[in-house]
Amino acid sequence: MSATVAGLVTVLRTPGIPVAALLFMFFANPISGTNSPKEFLPGPWGEIGQYLPPGAISTLIRGISYFPEADTTMQWLVLSGWLVLGIVLIGIGLASERRAVRRSGGPKPAAQDTSIDYSSGSSPTAAQSGRHAAR
Repeated sequence: MSATVAGLVTVLRTPGIPVAALLFMFFANPISGTNSPKEFLPGPWGEIGQYLPPGAISTLIRGISYFPEADTTMQWLVLSGWLVLGIVLIGIGLASERRAVRRSGGPKPAAQDTSIDYSSGSSPTAAQSGRHAAR
């Protein structure tokens, strides 16, 4: 889930944070079947919740804890899918950022600190100006 949040932030920038909060906290948590079995949720919501990270992880933990012989393949696949989605979103965000930098003519050079004297030989020294200058 954290990779997906990072991916949303990389692609959408600041709006990615509330989108992730809405998706995972306000939508996925209530239908996850964590507090009550998915069969107790109305209609298809319990089953849909199992395809979101909170539902998959709670079912996985419940299965491993109480039913060690139970098949947990589906939960692992769901969690892996969300991980892959997050990595893909991060890649898309970084690629679009690189394209924007290339279109603008490359990265801007870093501004040099004016309080450091770069003109001397091998290592920069503090510039002697202002009220701290040697008199």
